[in-house]
Amino acid sequence: MSISRSSVDVNTLVDNARKCLIDAQLICQDANKRISLVQEKLSRWQQDINKLYFLLDCLENQYKFLSHEILDISIGKKLIREEWSDAVLNQLINNMKYWQNIITSEINTLNSTENKFARKNSNNEKMLGDFITMENGNILNKKLKEIPIIQKQIENIRAQYTHLKRKVVEQNFDKKLKDIRKEININFDSDNDAKNYLLMITYPDQMKLSVQELAEYITSLVNHFEKCKVLRDNKLEEEDFNELLKVIKNDDLELDSILELLMKTVEDSGDVLKEANYILEEKTILKNQLHSELAKLIGEFQKHHESLLIFKNISEIITIFKKSCLGDINITKQLIHFYKNFENSYQNLNEEVERRKRVTEKMKTVLKNCENELTRLNEEDRMYRKEFILKNGDFLPENILPGQIDDLSPLFTLNYTIRDE
Repeated sequence: MSISRSSVDVNTLVDNARKCLIDAQLICQDANKRISLVQEKLSRWQQDINKLYFLLDCLENQYKFLSHEILDISIGKKLIREEWSDAVLNQLINNMKYWQNIITSEINTLNSTENKFARKNSNNEKMLGDFITMENGNILNKKLKEIPIIQKQIENIRAQYTHLKRKVVEQNFDKKLKDIRKEININFDSDNDAKNYLLMITYPDQMKLSVQELAEYITSLVNHFEKCKVLRDNKLEEEDFNELLKVIKNDDLELDSILELLMKTVEDSGDVLKEANYILEEKTILKNQLHSELAKLIGEFQKHHESLLIFKNISEIITIFKKSCLGDINITKQLIHFYKNFENSYQNLNEEVERRKRVTEKMKTVLKNCENELTRLNEEDRMYRKEFILKNGDFLPENILPGQIDDLSPLFTLNYTIRDE
């Protein structure tokens, strides 16, 4: 049965939808804010636990690195027994000498090659070597002079090795680190501790689900409000108007129930938040205790800082030196490549100049032939003009073709320049 549009109180439906939507938005905003605060706490908690594991991993790796990688392998094996200078420096020295000899040879070649264009251009570059900078031509020789300094630094490692090795062995770091890892795994590993599983897995999933449910409530109420506005605009056909009105009236009757369900969802999420906060406070106390124990171990490791710096600094010096040497070798290679190409290009320039000279001569011949032919044609033209004037000049008024009847000037003008190479 059709309903008269004038009898429908559309504004009341719109007002109900707006009021319900605003109430729901306020409820959801407050709930989302409280959920977000706890999510942030749990995120920081996860970061704190990760930091505990990270610190523990760092200490374990530092201990292994110090006792095995640094003392046993890097210093004891590579430096003390195998001699670092033999393993690294000798090869580097040979490479620098090799490339230095090549670039020196290239520079000598350029210095001994005469610039054939020097007199023509009135410049001072009489030899090809005068065109290049010698600034980087000797950089490898300079690096070779620094090798004794690096060798002296390696000798300093020998003097410190035995002393530091003995001190590290006397420390009982290994057992202390294992005890702390066992305590962390028992209390903060989600696979081993039910409460931590709630904090890491269960509660975050429940909060995420609550946020999604709240969003669905708002989406539903927004859709209802939009439908009411469409009805209020009164632009629908009669059948569509009545059908939409029926849907909206049914939804309007459910608004109070939707708000009740929304409040129940918020209440349930609040219970989860309370439980999460309680467990989080309990776990934080234990976490702080373990963090303090790790801080003590860090302090013990720092006592070896000065000794470790000796090895670290020497290692960095050698690494930086090696990189700078490799960089200078690369620069030298590039210079050699450029010098070779410069020499080849100079030879190609000589050939190019000769080629251009040959082209110039060909152009002169072509233009000379052209000039001769034009001169011949001009003489022939003058003869025909004179003959025309003799036969017809007395009978033609001058103003019939002013200035042209008795004009014997050439029909062409030829100006050209050929540059000598």
